[in-house]
Amino acid sequence: MKKEITFCSNCGSNEKGNTFCTKCGKKLIKGLLENQQKIKYIKNKKTPSQLREKESIIERILNPFVQLFQFLLVRALSLIVVLGFVFFIFFIADILDNKSNSNTTKVTKVKKKVKKTIKSDRIISNPIKWYDSKNYYYNTNLKISNNDYLKSIRNRNNKARTVSSFSALYSAIYNSDKLDLDLVYKELDFIRKDRSLSKKKFAEIVVAMVQHMPYSFVVDKPCSMISDVSYRNMIRQGTKCEDGVKAGLYTPLELVKKMKGDCDSRTLFIFTVLKKFNYDVVILNSDLYAHSIIGLNIPSQGKYKYYKGKRYYTWETTNKGWGLGNIPPECSDIKYWYVVLT
Repeated sequence: MKKEITFCSNCGSNEKGNTFCTKCGKKLIKGLLENQQKIKYIKNKKTPSQLREKESIIERILNPFVQLFQFLLVRALSLIVVLGFVFFIFFIADILDNKSNSNTTKVTKVKKKVKKTIKSDRIISNPIKWYDSKNYYYNTNLKISNNDYLKSIRNRNNKARTVSSFSALYSAIYNSDKLDLDLVYKELDFIRKDRSLSKKKFAEIVVAMVQHMPYSFVVDKPCSMISDVSYRNMIRQGTKCEDGVKAGLYTPLELVKKMKGDCDSRTLFIFTVLKKFNYDVVILNSDLYAHSIIGLNIPSQGKYKYYKGKRYYTWETTNKGWGLGNIPPECSDIKYWYVVLT
């Protein structure tokens, strides 16, 4: 049903009997409404000022939350930046540390390589051939490390200045050199096993090998100052003489290097080798005879030195052909011999 009413087109106010709207001041108009719903719509329609006021209220309510969100967002971004920077610093530090560790590892490897190179230095190898008492032939190569040889010389020179007896000097040299003759032990042990040598026969082979080495004088003072007439005659006849050697003694490794030597240079070498193979062996010295020989506690015949309830049979080492229990007549009085190393 259509009905004519007077209303304000601006704010929708429905007023009768007025020409202008009492709310917004606009001129009222007349019109028809099809139903009561439109009248209700027009009556409920909000003015722009009312809408602005409502929006202002919403903004005032939401604005603190927006500002808080913005504040938290800025702080969060700042924290992310700081943490990112810290992680970056740690990352760089870790890379540098790894690089440093890598370099250290390389240096360590280089050091190990150098150490290995030093340990596996030049090997001194000297061939030797000899015959036993039954004229059976033997040959081998005696090998030592050059560095071990130099160490042996230094040890002998140092000990010669500090010890007061040949017994102490022999002992110091033996305890050092016995650790560095592995290659010699290996070669001799091969012969022992290959020829199936008995304990006594193997000792003979070791002594015979040394007996085949040329004799030479080893002295601390100049060779020209040797006063013994027989020694001077031997030197004139071609016997070698090396002077300037501390204590007038070759070490076992030095004997292998030079393949010659005097009496106690030989006995100290033989003592060291036979000790390695568990022989009961001693070194016998004589001040009267100015000589050194081996004494071996093993069943035999001939001359022996009785020591601590045991018989140590004598063995001359400076020339070929001397067997166990034999001793040159010119130095055969056993009472002038004493045990200097056991």
